[in-house]
Amino acid sequence: ENDLERKLNQLRGFLQSGHRCFLLVTRGRGSPRDVLQMTVRIIGELRDIAKPLGLPLSEEQIYGRRFRLEFWPCTAEQASDFRMPPIVQGGPLVSSEHPRHEHVDLD
Repeated sequence: ENDLERKLNQLRGFLQSGHRCFLLVTRGRGSPRDVLQMTVRIIGELRDIAKPLGLPLSEEQIYGRRFRLEFWPCTAEQASDFRMPPIVQGGPLVSSEHPRHEHVDLD
């Protein structure tokens, strides 16, 4: 939790200086559900100063070991028009092909 706050503060500083930022999200030992929740939190924390690019993510990215998020700085007007994009292509993660896949509710 403390590491995430520190990284968010660093990202915020770079974005406020007008820099584009790339964030490499690694899953580690967490579940895909944890990765999605963290991704939603990061986007929500930065939505007043940055726009995420590269969304929606594919299932391969979520279930893989890592993926990259890109943030571009935006103006206050752009930030007020910002709507949370779909995080995952096709909505909630449900797959009958892979029994390890679990349903992820982003609300």
